[in-house]
Amino acid sequence: MIITVMSLALGLSLMACGEQVRLETGKETARQEEQKTETGETTGESEAASQTEAQIVVHVCGAVANPGVYRLSAGSRAEDAVQLAGGMTGEAAADYLNLAGILTDGEKLVVPYRSEIPDGGQYGEDGFGQAGSAGVSGEADTRVDLNHADQAALMTLPGIGEARAAAILAYRESHGPFQSPEEIMNVSGIKQAAYEKLKDQIVIR
Repeated sequence: MIITVMSLALGLSLMACGEQVRLETGKETARQEEQKTETGETTGESEAASQTEAQIVVHVCGAVANPGVYRLSAGSRAEDAVQLAGGMTGEAAADYLNLAGILTDGEKLVVPYRSEIPDGGQYGEDGFGQAGSAGVSGEADTRVDLNHADQAALMTLPGIGEARAAAILAYRESHGPFQSPEEIMNVSGIKQAAYEKLKDQIVIR
């Protein structure tokens, strides 16, 4: 009888210990799951922030179908930006731009026209072959081409706001390419005084 009571007591004690172990194990598992959830949320937020930050903005202009400002992933090449801008036009001097060049945020990527290349010029000469370089002398040609500029580019000219830029585009659409810089004075709102202010900043290509 004494042995039976002792055995019963021992059994109850073991059951109590087992229940305690299960409770502790359950608490530990819950804590681990909570930590995983918190870690996962933090990691997700970090990745989202990283993806948002890993973008650059590039101005693509020159001999491309759709000049403008484009957003690309950090580390993108000049070729990626040109493709976003609709590709090169038939007038582009394709071999004079380094399409493998890595772009930087805020860069102006100029695709040169064949007419800009000096006679006998070769790849890499006179500033060509580099992303953002389009000047024959090795310096970027910042003049605005009246025959290829979009509205945003035209609005960089002195005295040319949104309305006058739209008027230039409308004139070009109805009359065809400008034949000379002076022809801009045929556009409504642009007279001799206005032309004098911008004549050194425009070009016909």
